[in-house]
Amino acid sequence: MIHKLKKNFSSPDDIWLFLRIFSFITLLPAMVKCQSIPTLLKKLTPAGKNASGSQDIGPVTEKIVKYTDYILSQNWLIYKKNCLKRSLILYHFLRKHGIEAHICMGVKKENSSCEAESEAYLQGHAWLTYKGDIFLENNPLSEDDYKQTYCFP
Repeated sequence: MIHKLKKNFSSPDDIWLFLRIFSFITLLPAMVKCQSIPTLLKKLTPAGKNASGSQDIGPVTEKIVKYTDYILSQNWLIYKKNCLKRSLILYHFLRKHGIEAHICMGVKKENSSCEAESEAYLQGHAWLTYKGDIFLENNPLSEDDYKQTYCFP
């Protein structure tokens, strides 16, 4: 167990970050149900955390993504992965660390997989952008895949 802790957490700050992400994921479903997405995003955006252009975002970003994806991969109760939940968590913690990510949401038309149904339906997705580029997507995503309907800020 100690070996596993040393492998995944290099400092007490890493453990603290993991616990904060875990707590945030636990509270997020109630937060989403109680307020609109624009209101929630305003509350999730820390004030006065502007990143410097030369900041190396790699190490902190890797930890935030690693801990978030680990917790959401447990697929138990509220700890299930979906794009909106993942994007909200990453957005909040990246912004807390001065990384100016943006959260975007969009839709695309999907054809029904059933031949009897010839109707199309809308599929939604949420993702992050950083410096104008799609950021931290597990599956390749291009600007043309989804029609962007909302982006914050």
